[in-house]
Amino acid sequence: MKIQIMMINRILLTATLLGCFFQIAQAQTTEDYVVTVRNDTLYGKVKYSAYTTPNTIVTVKNKDKKKTNCTPNTARAFKIGEHLYHSVRLRDHYTFMKVIVSGYMSIYVHENANPQSATPEINDYLKINMGELVLVPKISFRKKIAPLLHNCMSVAQKVEDKTYDFNDLKAMAIDYNQCMANQPTPTNASISPEAPASPANNHIQDLLTFLENNQQTANREDLKTCLNDINTKLRTGSVVPKYLLEALVSLSKPTEGINEKALKLATDLGYQAEK
Repeated sequence: MKIQIMMINRILLTATLLGCFFQIAQAQTTEDYVVTVRNDTLYGKVKYSAYTTPNTIVTVKNKDKKKTNCTPNTARAFKIGEHLYHSVRLRDHYTFMKVIVSGYMSIYVHENANPQSATPEINDYLKINMGELVLVPKISFRKKIAPLLHNCMSVAQKVEDKTYDFNDLKAMAIDYNQCMANQPTPTNASISPEAPASPANNHIQDLLTFLENNQQTANREDLKTCLNDINTKLRTGSVVPKYLLEALVSLSKPTEGINEKALKLATDLGYQAEK
C-alpha cells in the first residue's frame, strides 16, 4: 500500500497531452495514426480538414498507399503532427475536437465551418471526470465555470478572483488535474491488510508495470493516475465509477499492447462499450 501511495503522490497530470489529452499526448511512435472504433490503430500519413462537409473526414494512407477514410463515428482518435484529436459527442452527434489538456479535466477546441462566414467557428469545451461536455463562455466565465470546480476549491477560488479567466484554460486545467491527483489517499487503517488482491488488482499492477517499463507510452501519466484511482476504490470496497472506466479505455486506445488489457479490465469491472 505504501508503494501505491508513493506512486499516486508522484503523479503529475501535465495534461498538455495534451499538449494534448494530452499535454499533447505523445504517441508511442512518432508516426501519425488513426484509432478506429474497433480499436484498430492505422499508422501512416494522416490528412484532416475540420471544414469538410457533410461530415468531418480524416484520411490515413499507409506505407502501401492504401487510403482509409474515417468519420467521427468510425474513428475514436487520431494524431497528426503534434496534435491529438478525439471523437467527442457534441449534443446529438460526434465530431472531432483537438485535445489541449486531458485528465480529470479535459480541454478541447472545436473548429467548424461557418456557412455564413469565411472565418471558421472556433469554440472551447471542457469536460470534468468524463461528464457532460461544457461550452466555455467568454462572457460570464467566472459565473459558469467556478461552480464546476467544487472538488478543488483552490482552483475554483482562482476563477472567482479572476486569476484564471477564459484565456487561462490550459493553466486552469493543469492546476485542477494536479489538485485532483494530490487529493488525500486512504490511510492504511481504512484498508484491511488481510484483504487478498483480486484478479483486477493484479491486472492493474501488470498495467502499471508496463507503464513503468515503457516511458514513452501515450497518456502515460494519465493512465497511471486512472489505474491508481481504480485500484484504490477496489481495495476500499468502493464502486468504480463509470467515468474512470471510460477514461481508462479512452486513454489506452493509442497504444498497442495495453489497449486490449485495459479494455478487458474495464469490461470485467462493468464497462460496456457503446454500440
